[in-house]
Amino acid sequence: MTTLLIRPTTPREWKGLFVLYLSCCFVYYLTTWQAYGGFSGGHPPLLNLEEFVASAGLKFAVFLCLSLLLFRLLPRADDPTSGIYFWVQPLIGLVLFVLLSDCLQTVLLDRFKWVHFFGGRLYVFNYLIAGGFYALQCSFLAALKFSGRETQELRTQQEAKRPETPWILVRKGKTEVPLVRGDIQYLKACGNYCRLRANDQSYLLSMGIGAAEQRFPDLPFLRIHRSYLINLNQVVRIAKVGRKHQVELEDGTILPVGAKYLPTLSALRD
Repeated sequence: MTTLLIRPTTPREWKGLFVLYLSCCFVYYLTTWQAYGGFSGGHPPLLNLEEFVASAGLKFAVFLCLSLLLFRLLPRADDPTSGIYFWVQPLIGLVLFVLLSDCLQTVLLDRFKWVHFFGGRLYVFNYLIAGGFYALQCSFLAALKFSGRETQELRTQQEAKRPETPWILVRKGKTEVPLVRGDIQYLKACGNYCRLRANDQSYLLSMGIGAAEQRFPDLPFLRIHRSYLINLNQVVRIAKVGRKHQVELEDGTILPVGAKYLPTLSALRD
């Protein structure tokens, strides 16, 4: 069970978040400009830089800084000890976001002597805008993650249906390089991606290590660690160093062996 706190983890999600901020910033600017009279009030759009920065740029700059801070400080809690924590953590994030954004905006507006667009009886709108944007941001990131997961699953299914060939194509920079399947030495998990090692070269695959394991069912691949998947044909020996075990591959590469994977590895090697 994962927490409701959504955070960007891939370049696609970071780019989407950046576009969301720019769009909301511009919409907020036009809304406040129109509320203050538009053309009839003597406020030409996009030309009054001070009003733009004060009403929109400052607000969403504060939102962005606070979001980055909360993304880093609040734990992800993939395995929470209490079901209550699943709901409490995002609520804590929401409260901190609303209160801190209001304090920072007030200090900065007073410092630069810019106008408070929602003062007096309208002050509650500051809290509503901050809370609404926080919810929108989390929903937007959740939608990106869901669509990305579906796309990855569809790609994996399509690749699984392809006829097996003695070689595969992997991307290196802007070109695709053919690799003989048997030359693959090992794969290393890198977040939502994995890095493939073959012929003393490294290639980044746009799939997780679990999906990569399913892509090569015909090869003697074995998981030896939560981060490593090796080609058994490349293993030279298994060594014990202190209390831990390691495997040595034909090219001299040393990889760690997780305790729960050791029995399976030893049985297959024997």
